[in-house]
Amino acid sequence: MTIETNLKAEIVPFKSCGVITIGSSLSECTFLSDTLWFKKPINSDIDLVESLGWVCERLLSKDGSVVVKTVCYYKNDIIMLCFNSKNILYFALMKKGFEGKVFEEIGIGSTLGELRRFVEVEYDSGDEAYYPSEKSGIIGIAFYTGLSPSSGLYDEDLFMLEDGDIDNIDDDQEIIMISIQDWSLNDRKVEM
Repeated sequence: MTIETNLKAEIVPFKSCGVITIGSSLSECTFLSDTLWFKKPINSDIDLVESLGWVCERLLSKDGSVVVKTVCYYKNDIIMLCFNSKNILYFALMKKGFEGKVFEEIGIGSTLGELRRFVEVEYDSGDEAYYPSEKSGIIGIAFYTGLSPSSGLYDEDLFMLEDGDIDNIDDDQEIIMISIQDWSLNDRKVEM
């Protein structure tokens, strides 16, 4: 029996998004039962666009002897899951096409201003993401906008955010991705 992936599931920071639960083993993720597995690197222009369900690949160490992580994508990259070398889910990224919400109102397409009505956020330049501030007590969730140095969609003179900046955030920026994660489960000990 295939368990359908719910694209309207509630997003719970540090925990879950419907049947997707941080800390689950790959074998516990029964919604991946009909997955198409790739032995070669996935071509996102072809393999993901044409996918009707889950597509996964195992990323190997430089010498090819060890699975470093497993990455799974749903349909046209609406959801991306990352499992560590022990096949434990540590990261889930939801993108355009995902309709679920966090705090019952914030989802893909919401603005940073709408998010900031629920929680104070700080910018992290390394991840190019907005995280709830430490004093909020909320962990395990990040919000991404299209306005970041790597996106090429910003004006350097206007984009002056430093790590932890909360005063210069443009409230009109649209959230284009939301992730839930437990970074302590990411075991990057093997070089790719």
